[in-house]
Parts: sequence; C-alpha cells; structure tokens
Amino acid sequence: MVVRRGPITVRFVLDGATSRNVDGPVEDRFVARVGFALPKRIGPATARNRLRRRIRSVVAATSAELPRGDYLISAGSGATMLSYPALQELLGSAIASVTSRRRGGL
Repeated sequence: MVVRRGPITVRFVLDGATSRNVDGPVEDRFVARVGFALPKRIGPATARNRLRRRIRSVVAATSAELPRGDYLISAGSGATMLSYPALQELLGSAIASVTSRRRGGL
C-alpha cells in the first residue's frame, strides 16, 4: 500500500507478509520497522543526511502509535525545502492514511 503527500511517499507492508519475519527474533515480529530511501537527486550527502535525521525525528515522536509492519519512507527533491512543521504534517498525514487503509478505513 502506497500513500503520497507532496514530496513524501510512505509504503507499508503488513507484518507477516514477508517470510523473513518468521525466522527473526520474536520481538522483531511485533514492532513497526521503518526504512528510509533518499535518492541522490535530493542533493549532496549532507542534504540527504539532514533530511534523514529530520524524518527520523518525526517518526520517533510517533513510533509508539505505529501499528506493526514494515514502512518505507521515501522523499522527492522538494522535501529538503520543507520546514520541520510542514514535514511533520505531511509525514503524519501519510502515515495516518496508510494506517487507516490497513484497518479497512478506505
């Protein structure tokens, strides 16, 4: 399931949909795992790393509310220009949309 909000895209895979979760530690099967994909078109390494830290900060603030599963957060070139509150709003909206779709809301 994929949701896009501006330059932010969130992909979600329901926990247990991949075979690698079966063989992992028990505690890994009951948590939300988040990965980041920031391509070189965003800018130099310093810009990508700064954006990755900002996204991690937003996710860390909401991690207790995330349902278990695998999330992939990717960003387009406009993401580096977003203010922190704008990034927080877009990412929060995308995650909420993915979560509601998972629960059958849409």
